[in-house]
Amino acid sequence: MPTKLAYLNQQQAEHLIQITQNLKHKTCFLLMLDCGFRVSETVALRYSDFDFKQRTAPIKSLKKKGETK
Repeated sequence: MPTKLAYLNQQQAEHLIQITQNLKHKTCFLLMLDCGFRVSETVALRYSDFDFKQRTAPIKSLKKKGETK
């Protein structure tokens, strides 16, 4: 049975960022909101993954090849 997805609206997203005091958590929320990263993709990122000159960060798939859901 499919589940209905719920998204934050602009006001909710801004409120979440404003009330989050932990810089690490705030960074994670911003990556998920602005870049569309999934939680698992966000927590798997390391500082060394970021290319600040090119302004990129690779998304590493956590699924095994051939695995579908």
